[in-house]
Amino acid sequence: QVALAGNHTGGAIAIQIAAAAPERVLALIVTGALLFTAEEIEDRLQNYLVPFNISQDGTHLTWLWERLQRGCGPNTPPELIHFFATEFLKSGTRYDWAFKAAYEFDTKSVLPKLNCPTLFLVSQGDRLCDKNERAVKLTPQSEGIVIDSPHGQLSARNPEAFAKETLAFLERVGCLHT
Repeated sequence: QVALAGNHTGGAIAIQIAAAAPERVLALIVTGALLFTAEEIEDRLQNYLVPFNISQDGTHLTWLWERLQRGCGPNTPPELIHFFATEFLKSGTRYDWAFKAAYEFDTKSVLPKLNCPTLFLVSQGDRLCDKNERAVKLTPQSEGIVIDSPHGQLSARNPEAFAKETLAFLERVGCLHT
């Protein structure tokens, strides 16, 4: 048995695993629940998932860097943008497959089926912060915490706060014994 944690798309994957194999999941921590409205999904599919074309002169790398800077915010450490860019580039020109699957994942139908303690943990600056309260309302045995931080990517940008809240939650629900 495990405690699962996932951020954004990873959170959707963790939610699906917890629903599909409840006997294997002791607790769940989701940072940024993907609870999009139909309009938000359509907007993201039409406007966010633009083609990624590799160019001979390397301008696709500048395009990617600038896109990640806009998405992560102007004060994002370059090392973090580099990490995200490296992960993005591993998908080649098909980065959109994972995003499309995440946008189309029916989170709101799966959350009520969860039967493990669940923490929805997010920072104020996360683009999915506004989804946290709704996720808690839809999910049995859940709680929500919003960290006072202007940035998203909580586990990467504020690992101490992420670890502190995660460990405290796991202890509260009996998954840790200190």
